[in-house]
Amino acid sequence: MSLFQKEIQELIDENIINQETATAINNYYQFKENNKAKSSTLTNIITILGVILVSLGIILLIAHNWDDLSKTLKTIFAFVPLVVGQALCFYTIQKQSESKVWREASAVVLFFAVASSISLISQVYHVDGTLDGFLVAWICLTIPVAFLMRSSVTALLLIATSTWYALIVGFNFFGQAKQPYLYLGFMILLLAYYFIHIYKKSESNNFIWFNWLIASSFAFCLGSFMYKNLIDFKWLSLSYYSLFILYFLIGELPIMKDNRFYSNPFGRIGTVGIIVMLTMSSFKTSWLNFNHSNEHFNSIFSSIYFYILILQVGCIAYILLKKDSSSIRHPFFISFILFFILIILFGQIPMISAILINLMILTIAIYYINKGNALNHFGILNFGLLLIALLATMRFFDEGIPFIWRGLFFIITGVGFFVANIQLSKKRKSLQNNS
Repeated sequence: MSLFQKEIQELIDENIINQETATAINNYYQFKENNKAKSSTLTNIITILGVILVSLGIILLIAHNWDDLSKTLKTIFAFVPLVVGQALCFYTIQKQSESKVWREASAVVLFFAVASSISLISQVYHVDGTLDGFLVAWICLTIPVAFLMRSSVTALLLIATSTWYALIVGFNFFGQAKQPYLYLGFMILLLAYYFIHIYKKSESNNFIWFNWLIASSFAFCLGSFMYKNLIDFKWLSLSYYSLFILYFLIGELPIMKDNRFYSNPFGRIGTVGIIVMLTMSSFKTSWLNFNHSNEHFNSIFSSIYFYILILQVGCIAYILLKKDSSSIRHPFFISFILFFILIILFGQIPMISAILINLMILTIAIYYINKGNALNHFGILNFGLLLIALLATMRFFDEGIPFIWRGLFFIITGVGFFVANIQLSKKRKSLQNNS
């Protein structure tokens, strides 16, 4: 209980004010605090946007006359943004250390100033380099800025830049493919910032933004480590499924679980990822890509995904044992066990594997339809129906099923949508009338 609440309670105990007045006072100050927080957030956003626009304007003015400048002037102008950014950060630390607007704005200026100075000096003195080398230098020089200035915007920009680095390096966008191990080091440091400054503020917008960016970054970059090693495909598939199951379990934790769609990115990305993995695996041809020869099993220790999978399974086990053991009965978790067993043991029988995956999707759909009906929730009910519609759509492209059966699948699914929603509407009206 805060000091303010204690004082209010003391006034109630002394019969100076009644409970109704105390509630009104609490509501007033809570409303005032919420408005103050919203105003502060809007001010931060506008200030940062203003700083970025001014910086871009100055850069464009210099760029217009760049070719007419001497090498000395070019060098001076190359360092001007860096000096300005450092001066702003120094002033903020000395005079405005408690101002979030100053911390964020000055840190963002310095973040982009570092990139600008590196680029301009390289251009002036014709220093050869690669895009991934530039990104590594930029990230290494600006990670301390996020910690020193306690700048969440800079940390978010660093997550995005680290993701950019991993994608261009791992997916061979510019002919220089390699495994982006530095990405893991960058993300460990940025996760440290997340747990130090963000994790405990679960009601803030920064918490939601960090969760979206972190979850998306790992999902995008997980495949960037499969460099010239097709054996990794099996372990990559298992790693992706494990990642989405881990996301789903994180999304079910009390600190993450929320009725709003956008405020639980781990749960949303995990759910979509699991459905995508199951859908891709519902075709017989998908299972032909998994070759389970003995030499592949002998090579598992050479795959980084084998070790990533062990780490993921360890995290999943920890959550189930310490946090939320009830999730082990959820169809998503059962589908993960099924997928794991099929890839390891029964992948050589594509038809059986595809049939079992299709039955698993149908089971998940029925689970959500029953849950939506029990909770009187149209969203959950229609999610289950959409899964059945998705299953019917996938089977439409399955050449092994006659056209008549494909047509019947669509008709049955469409009728199911109408019947289920009409029944739930009647149930809801009945409940309202009874109440």
